[in-house]
Amino acid sequence: MHFDLPMRAAALMIAALFLGACSSGGSSSGSSNESSGIEVDFPLGQVGIGEDIGLVIATVMLSEAAEEDLNINFVTLSAPFGTPTATFNLDFQVITPSPVLIPAGDLNASISIVILEDGLGELDEGFILRLVGSPNVDIGSANDFFVTIQDNDANPFTETEPNDPFDMPNTVGAIDEGIAHAIEGDIVAFTVDYFSLTAAAATDVSIELTPVGLGADVVLTIVDPMTGTDITNPVNQNGPGEPEELLYPAVAGEEFLIEVANTGTGADYNMRVVGLAPVNPLVPPAPVSTSRTRLWISDLATGETISVEETVITTK
Repeated sequence: MHFDLPMRAAALMIAALFLGACSSGGSSSGSSNESSGIEVDFPLGQVGIGEDIGLVIATVMLSEAAEEDLNINFVTLSAPFGTPTATFNLDFQVITPSPVLIPAGDLNASISIVILEDGLGELDEGFILRLVGSPNVDIGSANDFFVTIQDNDANPFTETEPNDPFDMPNTVGAIDEGIAHAIEGDIVAFTVDYFSLTAAAATDVSIELTPVGLGADVVLTIVDPMTGTDITNPVNQNGPGEPEELLYPAVAGEEFLIEVANTGTGADYNMRVVGLAPVNPLVPPAPVSTSRTRLWISDLATGETISVEETVITTK
């Protein structure tokens, strides 16, 4: 079949119009997958709660109400570096399943968390709820809810005078994994207080000393009970009114003294002593080694791997 020039031009014009319509239609279809503009966040990013409180509510909130039901996905993750991670089903349970529903027209929903009393003297522990990819809603920047579970199982102990010099300490008692002591002290009559503890087994002893007065500048040292000489270097890394921390690896059967000093004129203070599972010393790496490791984010509640990344590590 042969076309003259006018007919050929008309045919090309019709084809162009047809292709343009198809392109326009494709663009319109693609726009339905774009962001809704609605964000979801945790309005309160963290909470500290005593393990005897029993219940924590994490509120999930939208930037604006949606015209449809929204299912918001979340996972349970380890605590950030520096905070021990609480154990699912031993320290806490997340009662609300993921995803949590925010009905059309509503702005928020609640995630219920039960805090479990375990009866162990331990460090404060924590975990994170994190909002993750959910349909028809954007995850905002405040997508973590950090819960710190504050231990309430320490044995109370009040300092009595005199407990200086070193051969007249207050006897606190045994320390071991799962045992904690909460000591209340007052440096008035002397500039130093001494407390005696005995390791029932090999244990790492965490000691946190917190002055009550803002002007007090406390110093923390582990001392030999036989000679009064320092076993550790004095810890005084922070300014007046700030807590000091020390981790001491006690040997089974060892008696040791905690020395509390103050560079000022006296101070009330609180001291928490916690027995921890001893940490095995790190084995030095080979001079040069290359290994392949797998990193992941794992949901504490389900064990599900959220994302996996592989990397090569070279140690020199």
